[in-house]
Amino acid sequence: MGVPLSDHWKDAVEHLIEAAETDKREFVQAVADRIHRSVDLATQAATADPPNPPANLRVTSIEVLSPTRALLYVAWDPVPGATLYRYGHDGPDGAWHRVIATTPDTTAEIGQSLPFVVAPGSPYTWYVQAGVSYGAEELWSDPAVMEVQVPEYVPPEPSTAKPVASVTGQIENDALVVPLLVGKPGGDLSDVSFVVDTGAFECAIDAATAQALGLPNLGPIQVGGVGGSAAAYLTQVDVQFGPGGTVYRSVNAVAIDGFGQNLWGLRFAVDRGYELRLNTRSATLAYYEAD
Repeated sequence: MGVPLSDHWKDAVEHLIEAAETDKREFVQAVADRIHRSVDLATQAATADPPNPPANLRVTSIEVLSPTRALLYVAWDPVPGATLYRYGHDGPDGAWHRVIATTPDTTAEIGQSLPFVVAPGSPYTWYVQAGVSYGAEELWSDPAVMEVQVPEYVPPEPSTAKPVASVTGQIENDALVVPLLVGKPGGDLSDVSFVVDTGAFECAIDAATAQALGLPNLGPIQVGGVGGSAAAYLTQVDVQFGPGGTVYRSVNAVAIDGFGQNLWGLRFAVDRGYELRLNTRSATLAYYEAD
C-alpha cells in the first residue's frame, strides 16, 4: 500500500522549513562575522599608531624643458608597515597645486613614475605622508617636508656646427620634396625631385627615371611593400645637394619598375654615419658629421 499523498507534502514542507532555517543561520552567521570584522578593524584603528613619516625624501631629477615648464621627480625610502602613500606640493602662491591619490606602492623611488609639471625658477614645498588602511579608516603619518627650488630655464647654446650637405625643398601633399642633382657615376648631373622618407631605408628611383639618367643595372632584386612586390635592380648614382656642394659618388640605390616616384631614404646617412636633421618649417634636409 503506498504512502498517502499528504505525507509527501508533509515531508516536502519539512525539508523546505529545514533548508530555510539553515539559510537563515548561515546568513545570520555571515552578518555576525562581518560585524565582528568591522568591530575588530575599528578597534585596531582606534588603538593603532600611524606609521612614521617617510624618510630620505629627495629630488631624483629636475628637467627644465622651457621657460614655463619643468618636470620634477621625487622619491623616498619605504616606511615599514605602511600600505599607502600620498604626496603633493604647494605652489609659489601657497596654494596646494596637485594632490596625488593614495597608492599601494611601497617600493623605494616611488615618486619616480609620476613627475610633477612645475614652473622653472619657482620654490616648492613637498609633502609626503605614509598611511595604513583599516577598512574604511586610514591613519596617516605626519608629513615629511622638503623645500625645492626649481632652476631657471637656460636656453641651449646655438649650434655652431655646419651641415656637410643640405638642400631646401617644399612641403607637398604632407611630404617634404627636395630637388637633388643626380646622374650616373662619373656622368653629368640632372635635377630630380625626391620625396624624403625617413621610414624607408633604401633610396629608391623609378626605373624609367633611372634609365633616362643612364644609371647602371647592378643586378636584379625583389622589393615588396604595402602594395605588393615589384621587379627592381640595384644601381648607383652620383648625388649633389645643390650647386656647388660636394658630389657624393656611387651612392647605393634601387631602381623599381613602375614606381612612379623617387624616395630618399635613410641609406645615405647610415652608410656614411651622418646625423640627419629635418626642418619642416624651412623645408630643409641636412646632414651633419656625427659627434
